[in-house]
Amino acid sequence: MILKIAIMAICLTVQSAAYAGLDEAIAAYRVKDYESAVRELEPLANKGNPQAQVILGGLYLHGSGVQRNPEKALDLYKKAAAQGLPSAQYNLGNAYFKGDLVHQDYQQAASWYRKAANQGFAEAQNGLAILYFDGLGVAKDIQAGISWLQKAAQNGYAKAQDNLGRAYREGWGVPIDLRSAEYWHRKAAVQGDPQALNNLGAMNELGYGTKKNLLVAYVCYALSAKLGYDRSNSYRLKAQLSSADLTTANSIVERWSPGNPLPKE
Repeated sequence: MILKIAIMAICLTVQSAAYAGLDEAIAAYRVKDYESAVRELEPLANKGNPQAQVILGGLYLHGSGVQRNPEKALDLYKKAAAQGLPSAQYNLGNAYFKGDLVHQDYQQAASWYRKAANQGFAEAQNGLAILYFDGLGVAKDIQAGISWLQKAAQNGYAKAQDNLGRAYREGWGVPIDLRSAEYWHRKAAVQGDPQALNNLGAMNELGYGTKKNLLVAYVCYALSAKLGYDRSNSYRLKAQLSSADLTTANSIVERWSPGNPLPKE
């Protein structure tokens, strides 16, 4: 019993050493003090801390606080992914999907996406869905793609929610259901996804899945444009609103921020 307690104490000491400084590194990262983050992360990554490895990998990839080194970034992602960290597995899947850090290999992309997706990592679930839709690295299977897309959407990933809205709007692997399309576009739009805001604007302009409402449509289009999406829809619809409605809409646009409700009907 004494030996067992001693072994547990050693394990906890080793674990504490591997994690000491991680909070400081994350705090520095959040305020964009990347050089301090790198100083804290390097020893942790060398001790095998997977969270430190994946964050440090991102800094090496983008050259933030350290000289850019894609090869080092890939090595760190591999080490963290091998320990089962889903964010690292997703990043490694992305590397194989894009072919920017390593030779493009869709089968490897699917393999690493799946490892992360099975742990509930929404971005990986969305990535795996895309591979199934396009038959890249896996046999093309629209229903499998929809299943993974639904998981990612239910886990709150805005891109997946917007994609699922499109699937319901176009009958893409599911029966056309405009109310469900509006629901999922809205879920993503509330998070501030520019494309989802544009899609929700179109739903409200055309009266698809909701009552036609040009004021709501304009708000969505204007917010989408404010976040960097195409401005043409907001400019076009602006001319169709009364002066009073335009004042109301612009007030909503000015005050709104992601996470807050959007107007309905």
